[in-house]
Amino acid sequence: QAAIDDSYEGLTISVMPGTYTGTGDSVITLPPHGITIFGIDGAANTIIDGEGVRRGLNGDGCGDTGTVIEGLTFTNGYASEGGGIRLVGCSPTLRECRFIGNNAYTTTQDSGGGAIHVDGSPTTLESCTFQSNIAQSQGGAIWAQTGSALTVVNCIFDSNSASAAGAVYLFKDCDSQFATCTFTGNTADVNHGGAMYLYESDTSFLECVFQNNPSSVLGGAIIEYFSEA
Repeated sequence: QAAIDDSYEGLTISVMPGTYTGTGDSVITLPPHGITIFGIDGAANTIIDGEGVRRGLNGDGCGDTGTVIEGLTFTNGYASEGGGIRLVGCSPTLRECRFIGNNAYTTTQDSGGGAIHVDGSPTTLESCTFQSNIAQSQGGAIWAQTGSALTVVNCIFDSNSASAAGAVYLFKDCDSQFATCTFTGNTADVNHGGAMYLYESDTSFLECVFQNNPSSVLGGAIIEYFSEA
């Protein structure tokens, strides 16, 4: 975090292999300017560990500044929303990252995101893996709301779970694109949308695979309300 606090626009921070923890509410807090955080030995060897008590990364107000997060694993994140990452008014690119075993504990309806919570934050995700993330409310892997259009390419969503939308919940004006993504074994254990729940969010899919995503009510793969897919 010290390197981030001392950063400037356009800086690349190269992160050595290892496991990184924190003492505050988040292990990492993004600055208001654009930077790149790059795990030089890849996500398998560069771990951001919330230790089951804090969020992995918080980005609040960094805007569309060209921030890139690449080659990190976010695990054991724990927060009311966005156990792995929370983005509000902050639109980075996340590339070749892994999100494993993060938890959003809020039970409030219309919130969640075990791995990622985005609000007013159009975000690009490339070649990321979401595995075994949990939201007590909605969006086991991702919760996006209010203008958070997602561009998701070549990502894997495996064994994530939530009350509704086992993997991804798009809530209001989150018109998004998914290409060459795989959704397997995600579960909505109380409500709709084993893999995805679309609410007022038109979404396109190109060469995506949905397999074995059970829902307790409707939409084993996708449930949509006031949306087109």
